[in-house]
Amino acid sequence: MRFPIVLTILLTISLQSLAEDGGRRNERHFGRHSYLKVFDARGQLIGRLGNNASQEGVFLRVDGALVFAPVRHKQLSSDQWSASQFEWRDAGVASMTTDCVSIPGSSTAASPRPVLLIRQGPEVTMFIAGTNDSGGVSGNDSYWRRGCAPGSSLQADEWAPQASYSLTEHYPEPLSIRY
Repeated sequence: MRFPIVLTILLTISLQSLAEDGGRRNERHFGRHSYLKVFDARGQLIGRLGNNASQEGVFLRVDGALVFAPVRHKQLSSDQWSASQFEWRDAGVASMTTDCVSIPGSSTAASPRPVLLIRQGPEVTMFIAGTNDSGGVSGNDSYWRRGCAPGSSLQADEWAPQASYSLTEHYPEPLSIRY
């Protein structure tokens, strides 16, 4: 009678010990500080997946400016999205040339420095606003303006880009998100 009780106790203790070791191993493998990371098509780490203004993406330093570049599931067709591949989330502007861009004020919530991502074919360019808003500044050919109306001025909620950065040149698509 004693043997089954002792055997049960020993089995319980050994199983509990194995479970604790497995938990420690998982913690070492995934770590308490494990987080999802964004990688480009070459497998190069872009950065840690973050969330800003209800969008998922990655924080980047571009020429000293901290910006947030949003990502989304890769669009395969007009109504189909990839489950495992991702792409840069552009502004959805159908056609725009680099001399006709302004950054809408609503984008200021999506980045520490306001940005506008524009996709032209397979290329995605990030337009980065200056450090001060441009509202009320009279039109100037040196500003990239939406609509390209000569002599028009930036509205109070628009920013003139200070720089542009080719995201797909530095971080080609498709992107992947993993530990």
